[in-house]
Amino acid sequence: SARVGYFSELAKVVRRANQVELLVILAARQPDTGLPSAKTAEFWSRCAAYFKDYPNVMFDVFSDPLPEKVDDAHSASGWNLWRHGMKDMVHAIRAAGAAQPIVAMSWKDDRMFEGAGAPLLDDPNVIYEVSPRYAGTRTDADRDAHFGLLGRSVPVLANDWDVKLDDPAECTAIPSDPSAATALVQANLDYFDEHGISWTVSSFEAGKLVGEMSFDDATTLDDGWACGRPGPQGGLGRIIQ
Repeated sequence: SARVGYFSELAKVVRRANQVELLVILAARQPDTGLPSAKTAEFWSRCAAYFKDYPNVMFDVFSDPLPEKVDDAHSASGWNLWRHGMKDMVHAIRAAGAAQPIVAMSWKDDRMFEGAGAPLLDDPNVIYEVSPRYAGTRTDADRDAHFGLLGRSVPVLANDWDVKLDDPAECTAIPSDPSAATALVQANLDYFDEHGISWTVSSFEAGKLVGEMSFDDATTLDDGWACGRPGPQGGLGRIIQ
């Protein structure tokens, strides 16, 4: 539960971000929980009521739904559980008087929205969120199955698809040749463009999009990297530019 003064302090950050023309997505997490609970709904009732008059804010109702916490997450019954959990969060936000867009994330696995039938949620102002990982989403056929087909009928947002060079498991899915790695990243960007999919990428820290925060030195993959080595090695700055 949010401590006393939490929302007023959070609002200071939101206002600063909005002042420099950044759109803010507020996200809820509940560790080791497959789907949102009544505790998450209580949080959103309070959070949405506080931020309902902030036009440049969106609500990510539950980050990282865990498919391993339910039986056969991508079956019809699994998606019914997902819908039920997300629907309760949407209701809590709307009941608080907030009309801003709501973000609903897929199962946190390589299949994402695969197997999800329409309609998903009955609120007209929902954006469906995916986190494509290079290990399981490498071709347009993969992208179609995991989120592209869904994107034909509803808004889709791709988040957290950075190259995670410091994560050995994620990094091994990236081709060791810099030009091939760049092509893999570019294929994501091209697909998002062609299918009208919105996206965010990376995080605001040294070694991600920029090498040093005090300079505008965009990172690159041209110099290679060593999987799992801590610290800045390379990044998507030049590709995104």
